[in-house]
Amino acid sequence: MNIDFILVNKIKNALFECKTGEILVSNKFELKTIFGKNGHAEINPHELWKDVEMSIDYVVDKFINLNYSVDQIKSIGITNHVSSTFCWNKTNEKFYCNALIWYDSRNNKILEKIVEKNGKNLFIEKTGMPLLNTSSFSKIMWILQNFPECCMDIESNQAIFGTPDTWLIWTYIFSHRPGWEKLLYIINTNAKKLTNGNHFTDMTNAAITGLFDINSLKWSEDICSFYGIPMSILPKIKECLDDFGIANVSKLKGIPIRAVISDHCASLYGQQCTQPGLAKLTVGTGGCISYNIGKEGCVNCTGSVNDWLIKKLGIAKSFEELENLASSVTSSEGVYFITGFSGIYTPYWNHNVKGTLFGLTMDTTKAHIARACLESVAYQSALIINDMKKCGIKLKKLSVDGGMVKNKTFLQILTNYINEPIDTPLLLKNFDLKGTIKPKISEAERNKNLENWQKAINTAIEYYKIKN
Repeated sequence: MNIDFILVNKIKNALFECKTGEILVSNKFELKTIFGKNGHAEINPHELWKDVEMSIDYVVDKFINLNYSVDQIKSIGITNHVSSTFCWNKTNEKFYCNALIWYDSRNNKILEKIVEKNGKNLFIEKTGMPLLNTSSFSKIMWILQNFPECCMDIESNQAIFGTPDTWLIWTYIFSHRPGWEKLLYIINTNAKKLTNGNHFTDMTNAAITGLFDINSLKWSEDICSFYGIPMSILPKIKECLDDFGIANVSKLKGIPIRAVISDHCASLYGQQCTQPGLAKLTVGTGGCISYNIGKEGCVNCTGSVNDWLIKKLGIAKSFEELENLASSVTSSEGVYFITGFSGIYTPYWNHNVKGTLFGLTMDTTKAHIARACLESVAYQSALIINDMKKCGIKLKKLSVDGGMVKNKTFLQILTNYINEPIDTPLLLKNFDLKGTIKPKISEAERNKNLENWQKAINTAIEYYKIKN
């Protein structure tokens, strides 16, 4: 069974047939995300667990109704959005604050001071990435600065930190809540034994915290010391395929957790990008482009743009209506949108930029705005892929997955500006999208729109630099 943990708006569960990979049962469950002013985004861990348990039990019940038994579920795998930050007392399970979602921006001031003094590339030779406001380290620093009880618990070795995978493993296996057993069964290579060491993460999640040394594949003592983060709160790092323990709660009780991997790495493997030159682009809540050589780039808001257009602006009532709206015009007529709801990522790495619309006129309609929003995701994806092509390994195939692949208009726009044929998901059913989609615009039009969008980005960067 796979648990896909998207800490923005949903959790997805699926039961796969081991040999064929066929999805037997699946479910998508909406989560209660809390959005505040100034880019704050958080979720209540206790409410989250109720939703997780409810969604998993629903899938198990459907599985049983198909004349299967729980005994036939051989293992649990966890995939999740990286960098969302949980911090709690391991004895009484009290959280110091709600979980901070990966693009929560309350840590921006802390990060700005570090960058101003040390530059964006501090520790890049160890972490492999510039300093990002999405990385967990500055969110941990914010918690330490704002919750004295956390610092007190660190002194008594009671406080621990985790990304979503770590929290889910801990909650699923070892909980002090009334009526739940307090013992953890960890599978040892030689025998089963009792232990309380269920504070785990995997390398793909650890790698995005800003505290992981990609050379030694361990937490970096130097980096942790520099940021004032005690290593005692960090989980033990395991390989993606390992023994993470046996579920002790819900209808999956007794089933081992055998795999943990971040969602973008999981989709790279799931799209069978196992050879040099193969890549995938995920366009879900956020966007992530990965080459199998280990290089990747991120677009912070992709599917979230759709949610904003529907739920906040109200220009459409559904994703289908939004697609029809965007496809009702052949051009955005000079309207350009910057997806800066929580800053803008690769290749700009600027967390001060906000969502911005350029080029509005009296002739602009909601259809033009809808199309401009879809185009903005395509523009930024194209810039990242063009940079990746410079790595010296020829791009042989680009696979695309995520919720936005159901939007045919978006896929065509994406292909136009990436200027590469794209393959749609192997498992996408009920949509006439299988096969390869090819570009349909001229090089002159492509270059003009990409250049204008980059001008809009640079203007936004300068504006918010002055504003801040």
